Amino acid sequence: MIAGYLKLLGAMLSPLMDYSDHLYGWAPPVGCEGLAAIGYYEGDGPKNRSSFVPVVQPEALDQEHIYAKEAKLIEMCLKEKAEGRQVWVYAQQTGDKRDVQPRLKRLLEARGLRVGILKSKVVEPREREAWIFANGHKYDVIICFPKLVSTGLDFFDKAGSFNFCTIIFYETGYDLNLFRQAAARHWRIGQKKDCRTYYLYYEGTMQERAMALMGKKLAAAQALEGKFSTEGLIAMAGEENGAMALAATLSSKVENAERAWARIGEASKVVIGDLVKSGKVDRIKELAHMGADEKAHAALVLKTLTSDKGESLAKMYLAMKKMGLDLDDLL
Repeated sequence: MIAGYLKLLGAMLSPLMDYSDHLYGWAPPVGCEGLAAIGYYEGDGPKNRSSFVPVVQPEALDQEHIYAKEAKLIEMCLKEKAEGRQVWVYAQQTGDKRDVQPRLKRLLEARGLRVGILKSKVVEPREREAWIFANGHKYDVIICFPKLVSTGLDFFDKAGSFNFCTIIFYETGYDLNLFRQAAARHWRIGQKKDCRTYYLYYEGTMQERAMALMGKKLAAAQALEGKFSTEGLIAMAGEENGAMALAATLSSKVENAERAWARIGEASKVVIGDLVKSGKVDRIKELAHMGADEKAHAALVLKTLTSDKGESLAKMYLAMKKMGLDLDDLL
């Protein structure tokens, strides 16, 4: 177990993500029949029955039962249809071994929805745009693996024959670039409807952790692009996202702040003194009444600054944020 720990970790990650959406039919690798489905291969030699280390067999649950995420997907798709909106659903488990698409199609069709599946083996990459234009008007819902449509395709016809203006990630992966591309297929030039994007996951499972991870990665990517947000998926980044909210107010001022600090010298005493001299009593009160959480978030965002100056500079910026001031206004 100890020697194969990293291998076991890799073998467990996918089942921990996938099991909640595919609660049956877990079989061991070919040649390992009769052993537990989840495990890892020991050593660097041939991968066969003798080198396979079985660990756990996922319990097979009732296939006739409609589970929580499935029920939510059905509810959402029906609601979107009632509003005259078409839905594009992304799923990760679309391979031969475990494919959730046929089951989702069956469940949705049982509620009166027209459902199509875009499959890589059926539609070649160069033919996918034509397939969407030829079939988009036929369906209320289309399901596919996100990579199949992640680049170069629009989910609506400018002439109005179809418009998949709602995207639902029934499952997500860890590829941020693919994730962002797939999430933007409906939000393109010429779109006339409001775009909606939803992410479904089971709370308390690895799916929730994956969503939080993607939220953090997305927040970091947007921060590098000079964009800051505390809404949507990024909100799942948790406490760290409070730092992003503060960073949004600093994005164009960090360099100026460092230069200003060199001019100010010793921190808050000088800042308060300058405020007193200028008669800005209300701003002094803003500095004095900042909460502990705000101070902590400010210190986190400004950790690249020297530790003895970071908190005071953070106080300055939080006061500026609250009052809508620029740096020159505060000094």
